[in-house]
Amino acid sequence: MGYPWISLLQWQPFQIDALGLVTLLGSEEVNVAVGRLVASRWLEYMPLLGAFLYNLSSGITSTDIAPWFTRWMAVQGFEITRSIVYWEVVNEPNDWLRYKIASATISFCSIGLLMIMTALSGDWYGFTNALVVAISVIVRAFIVSANRRAIDHRVLEYVNTCQKKHSAIDAQQGEPVPLADIGATEVEYAKTLVILPDSKAVTMFLPQGLIVSVFTRKPEPFNDTLYHLLRWLGWAAFAVHIVTIGMAQLVAQIYSVILLVGSTVLLCYGVGCDVSRLHRRWSKPPQDIGYSPYTCWIGSHLKATIFQWPTSVEFHKDEKTGVLRKREESFTMPQCERSERRQDLYAWLNLSDAEVESLTRWDLLPHLRRGHESWSAQWGEKRDLIRKDPVDVEALKNDAVLIIEKRRTKFQACDVEKQGH
Repeated sequence: MGYPWISLLQWQPFQIDALGLVTLLGSEEVNVAVGRLVASRWLEYMPLLGAFLYNLSSGITSTDIAPWFTRWMAVQGFEITRSIVYWEVVNEPNDWLRYKIASATISFCSIGLLMIMTALSGDWYGFTNALVVAISVIVRAFIVSANRRAIDHRVLEYVNTCQKKHSAIDAQQGEPVPLADIGATEVEYAKTLVILPDSKAVTMFLPQGLIVSVFTRKPEPFNDTLYHLLRWLGWAAFAVHIVTIGMAQLVAQIYSVILLVGSTVLLCYGVGCDVSRLHRRWSKPPQDIGYSPYTCWIGSHLKATIFQWPTSVEFHKDEKTGVLRKREESFTMPQCERSERRQDLYAWLNLSDAEVESLTRWDLLPHLRRGHESWSAQWGEKRDLIRKDPVDVEALKNDAVLIIEKRRTKFQACDVEKQGH
């Protein structure tokens, strides 16, 4: 009755020890890939190597930055000084339902095949291994979802506060406005400079009211008891997993290793994610900017747009006249010649006197000494030039969004054309 599955029990031309693979490979990479809370359209519910070894409740390297934010920044591939991240809160939640259904279907078919194969062949160690792999996926999905919902809750709290504030102001003026008519974009943004461990300086614009509750402190998931109970369930399943996979039949071990390694590699490369480096490489950037802007959602209400300072703000000193000026917008400069100086970045930021004082206190600006004032003089000249024509960062963000939308529309048109043929 079990033919041909029962023949799998006798097929063992060689032996492997999958136990070492499961316990040693991929834990750090999975910790970062999962902990950044970015959703993958296709791999959200796939089993992963080291899937029980991550801890979303503890910080990474800094007590001043939330763990998810640290992990998110670590995999972005920012430029040394030119990258900008513009975070927005969005009232209308992002619709992930169709992607969750697709990802769940892929996971169900992949793990379900392993369960059916091992059950029909009578490999009960292999069947138990498949069962605890499914449990690991459920535990990880709950933990990640709980952290995303915690961020969504903080974001919506801030949106409601802003809405009530605007509604109260309008009511005082005799023109009450319903909360639903107030956009979530009517928030105050903070100009922020993030210095990464590799000395990259990233410009970020963060909603002022979310800096502490979302980006600095870790938003705590609801139902703390269930959260920790499921984490312990994950560890218990891991203990069963490392035993049963080593005692399963060869076919089940090979299938499990291929499934775990394949899913882990694809997720760590960001396949199906908005921040996928492969997607950005395949997306041909416009010739006038030389890079591919992209967006990224954390949860359903927090969206980041990642782009760069344009070539038009690069500084150029005329060799004949010695006059410093900004590059013309029509001027195309190779990517390798783009500025990577902190001095230029500080000028682009159009810092106020108070912001300059803060940078000085944090030792991010050179100290002035007699005979060593050339850096300050150059920066002052560039700063004055930018002040005459300051950079509109919100306009740059809107231009980046248009580029992304055009690229997305182009891909959709290509898919429709292929389906038509």
